Amino acid sequence: MFRDPTFQPIREARWLGFGFVLGFSSCFGQTYFISLFTKELRTELDISHATLGSAYMLATLAGAAGLVGLGRLADKWPAGVLGGTAVVFLAAASFALAHASSLEMLLVALFGLRLFGQGMTQHIGTTAISRWYNRNRGKAVAVLGLGMPASELIMPVTAVALVELLGWRQTWLTFSIVLLVFFAPVVFALGRRDRDPSSAARPTKQIAPESAPESAPDRGTSWRLREALRHGLFYVIIAGALIPPFVLTGVFFYQVDLVGEKGWSLQLYAWSFTVYALTSLSVGFVSGWLVDRMEISRILSFCLLPMAVGLTILWRVDSIWAAPVFMALSGTTIGFASTSLVVIWPRIYGTLHLGAIKGVTLASMVVSTAIAPAVFGLALERGIEMVTLIQWSAILTGLGALMLIVARPRLKAAAGSPVR
Repeated sequence: MFRDPTFQPIREARWLGFGFVLGFSSCFGQTYFISLFTKELRTELDISHATLGSAYMLATLAGAAGLVGLGRLADKWPAGVLGGTAVVFLAAASFALAHASSLEMLLVALFGLRLFGQGMTQHIGTTAISRWYNRNRGKAVAVLGLGMPASELIMPVTAVALVELLGWRQTWLTFSIVLLVFFAPVVFALGRRDRDPSSAARPTKQIAPESAPESAPDRGTSWRLREALRHGLFYVIIAGALIPPFVLTGVFFYQVDLVGEKGWSLQLYAWSFTVYALTSLSVGFVSGWLVDRMEISRILSFCLLPMAVGLTILWRVDSIWAAPVFMALSGTTIGFASTSLVVIWPRIYGTLHLGAIKGVTLASMVVSTAIAPAVFGLALERGIEMVTLIQWSAILTGLGALMLIVARPRLKAAAGSPVR
């Protein structure tokens, strides 16, 4: 399955590496990473859980609004210039967090981290890869998708060790220096020349007639953003895409409450993140090959089911083994979604205005991650247990899975078969 003479990752390392590095660097704006420092932020700035949660929500919403406008730049600027610039601003946000001494400074720092970390770095990488590749788009997105799980494996452990060694402020100052001195130049260098989609590596053996070259055009025409926004299927896909980040952000942000209700060891629970990272990495890699060979509607319509099952287990089971099982099933959903949700947009709407369209879709996902901590936090303050919120999340995810299954015929008609 993994042998394809038209896709040679070593020869494509420059462009694939561009996406990988941007995906890796996005960790500095991700909830799971920033939440490692919430205790220090509350203590140092003398603010409450509610104040920090509200600041995080406001910064994330502002970042989402900024992403809608800046996302269009991916259709106009060279990928390397835009990607490197985003990393420079991400370094500036890290520097600002290291020196935050007031709630106002914290808001500015969080805004920069969310906009350029969670938002622009991912957006630039996936948009560039989607535009540079056609027949092998799924495989290229799978390689790009390795960046975030790699950061999930490395960065939390690294951050904890640095905090113990240097303190949290010096840790973020170190991050800002590494981003500026290493990540930004690498992104500039790798992306300084756009890949020509017709420059696919020449295979060393004869390709079957049904295997068209990389330069095969996308089906249909490129939709403008306003046309996509009038397309009903656009909102079906968006709804399915928003559920995993909303649910996981809420669960991860208040994971200490869940561990307390279940009576688990926080250290044992933390190890389950390794299962999540490894599963999402491996499934994402395999799904990249599958979306180039199978109908993407088949993968997308069933990708929410594993998470729904995992949430049900987490809700019903009090033993610690429920945690890694939930993480594995959630990682499976994220792995399939990370490729299918990137590939589906150019399959349906083309690539000419892809930056504008993906800017709106990614901004919507950022908004969902902003709302989740507020919704879960409000429920917890009203006395609703975290286990009950897990139950509601399982129902929501199950309904989302049912919606995508029902919409599969329309998805198949719109996206067609893999490019051959």
